[in-house]
Amino acid sequence: MTQKNKQDEFIDIFISYNHDDNSKSYEDEDDPGWVADLHGKLDIRLKQIRGDACNIFRDPQLRGVGTTLSESLITKIENTNFLLVILSPLYINSDWCSKERDAFFEKYGAEEGVKRIIRIDKLPVDPPLPGEFEDKLGYRFYEVDPEKKFPLEIGLRKGKDSARKFHEKINELAYSIRDVLNDEPPVNKKKDNTIYIAETNNSMQDYRSQIIRELTQRRFNIVPAKRLNQIPSKAVDKVDEYLEQSFLSIHIIGEEYEPMDPKDEISVVDLQFREASKFCKDNKLKSLVWIPDDIEIKSEKQNDFIESLENDEHISDVIKSSIEGFKGEIEENIELIKANKNLADGRVSVKPKGETVYIFCNKEDLSNESRKKRSNHITDLKDYLYQEGFDVLMPDYLGSESEIQEFHDENLEDCDAILFYFGTSNQKWNREQLRMLRKNPDFEHEHSLLTPFIYVEKGIEPPALHAVSVVQAEGLFDNKRMKAFLQNLES
Repeated sequence: MTQKNKQDEFIDIFISYNHDDNSKSYEDEDDPGWVADLHGKLDIRLKQIRGDACNIFRDPQLRGVGTTLSESLITKIENTNFLLVILSPLYINSDWCSKERDAFFEKYGAEEGVKRIIRIDKLPVDPPLPGEFEDKLGYRFYEVDPEKKFPLEIGLRKGKDSARKFHEKINELAYSIRDVLNDEPPVNKKKDNTIYIAETNNSMQDYRSQIIRELTQRRFNIVPAKRLNQIPSKAVDKVDEYLEQSFLSIHIIGEEYEPMDPKDEISVVDLQFREASKFCKDNKLKSLVWIPDDIEIKSEKQNDFIESLENDEHISDVIKSSIEGFKGEIEENIELIKANKNLADGRVSVKPKGETVYIFCNKEDLSNESRKKRSNHITDLKDYLYQEGFDVLMPDYLGSESEIQEFHDENLEDCDAILFYFGTSNQKWNREQLRMLRKNPDFEHEHSLLTPFIYVEKGIEPPALHAVSVVQAEGLFDNKRMKAFLQNLES
């Protein structure tokens, strides 16, 4: 068999970028450039989380302005699955980069081609953007200095804090790309799966992106998918359209008021809040408003706005907490809304026993990093048990040791069954639970005599305990393996 020419090989991801965005630092002779850093770290991280290499192509050659694409480069684009665009003012103004996109659309067509674009925002770009970027949520690799009001790239060579954020962004991007390459099923865009996440202040954009990524990974449909019109009178209709499609809206409040248009003096955050309040008044929507517990309000107008939303009689919940605490509130509200809908639809089964299950797991297994792994089935377990009609309790590791223990004891009192979760993040914790079970083989508490179960992830050696039933995972979550656990609850 003749070996295939290197230039004709299939490419998972083609990085389209302006070469001036990869300029090297004069202060660091070893600096390969910002885009090269992103390419290298993304390549490594994808290999780590997929267990297999991903073919990422980036053309290192600086091309002339206005020249035609070479046949070899066109062939590579034609053999490309996804186009990763490094969006910047330089990129938008580059005729060469536009030709690369045209060649990509030539293969896939406009509609499918847009779906196959992965957008990286290296620097903000003034509207209007080319149409192919309007409906794309970007992975933002810059932040705005709150004092000086100018953007600065997050980079590997821009100080320790910036390098840490760079690695976090790469990790977030890699997991999303992994899901795309694994051909995840299309997202359900019906109302009971659509969440409105309101545009927010510049300083809070990273929090918004974080929430969007996590909910997107759980296959929720997120709106709006593109930036709202900055003319308030034109934005309102679109906001109402999105809210009408959604079962939940989320609003993130920052330190500044930031009017959309100085003539109208209303901020985009305020505008969306007012519209959501109207929907809440008519019981069409549940809304959650988050105010960081460490917020420092910068203006009297923002202070007045926060007071007005705290006193709003229609909005569902105003929550002051850390970002992790707010994520917990989102999770609880999603489950509650779905429970109420299932009850209204007559789909909730009533269990005579085992009404509440306590999934007891380690703190590390609840972290965002751990829960993004396919080998972490905590969310799958919660969703499955919930769909079967059970309430689910989880440990809470916020607070002092005594508060954590008190919460754990309350969960034990309130639950009808306990499911120990043995993940991969902390083997010491797993062993401590086994010692406890060996010392108390009957493991009973005041309200339950049910045999405890242990859910063991793939790669963890299952324990040998006669008094404990073990569910051993074998890769992807399989609810059939939970059959024995359900039978025990229903017996």
